[in-house]
Amino acid sequence: MENKVCRQCGTDFVVNDGELVFLDKVSPEFGGKKYQIPAPKECPECRMQRRFAFRNVRNVYKRKLEGKEGEFVSVYSPSNKHIIIHEDEYLSDGFDVMKYGREFDFNRPFFEQLQELHLAVPKAH
Repeated sequence: MENKVCRQCGTDFVVNDGELVFLDKVSPEFGGKKYQIPAPKECPECRMQRRFAFRNVRNVYKRKLEGKEGEFVSVYSPSNKHIIIHEDEYLSDGFDVMKYGREFDFNRPFFEQLQELHLAVPKAH
């Protein structure tokens, strides 16, 4: 168990043993060397705020969807570069997310490849 002070809000918080075991379990291993994921430096509330910052729950837009006629209500603006499909298609058994998978290229930056993948996989309207 580790006692910490949040670097964002200054609140005291605890990282319990279960969280530390989990971080150890999901830490990646390449070539026999384990790259340990560090314990969080922000309290749970600040981490949740950071995660939710990427979600739009306040604005909706009229937008055309991939493969559908007409306009639909979406949380993604028309200027957004993502491919947007109807929610029914996204949730159907016919939607195969695995077809968007790709090999990781260790000679290119990770976040560049993540952004490409993020833009290639359709989002539900």
